[in-house]
Amino acid sequence: MLTRIVVGRADVVLEVRAAAPLMAALRAPVTARAVWLTAVLGADRPGRPAAVVVGPRDGEPRAAAFLFLRRRGVTTLVTVLGDGVGPAPGGVPTSRLLARDEEAAGLLADGIRELLGRLHGPRRLRLTGLPLGDPTVAPSRSRATTSCGLRP
Repeated sequence: MLTRIVVGRADVVLEVRAAAPLMAALRAPVTARAVWLTAVLGADRPGRPAAVVVGPRDGEPRAAAFLFLRRRGVTTLVTVLGDGVGPAPGGVPTSRLLARDEEAAGLLADGIRELLGRLHGPRRLRLTGLPLGDPTVAPSRSRATTSCGLRP
């Protein structure tokens, strides 16, 4: 299965739209759906959007993470796309790392790690607004600590 990383508004918009059926199937909240994310991409904010997508080049992805890269001093802060934008509805987690199954979640975690590895200088990954038990976070944490020589 192919994992790809795209950076830039135009390419990320295409990936957001391609992932709309996945968002609906996983019952993502409004703030993690194509309409909201496309509006966020249209806002004039410093930084670059990025997408990590698992699946065929043409067709519905099996997993996707829509992220935002912003330099703060020498550090690149990587957040979930839409984090900190506008008034979000309360009561439910507002973000999602979309994954159809555990295998796709693991591949998505690997893709996020690859994106982080491509960034120059120090980087910080801040994934706020995700639901407890998000299927991509556990593989991400496990892979990150293992790659750093730590035990999960």
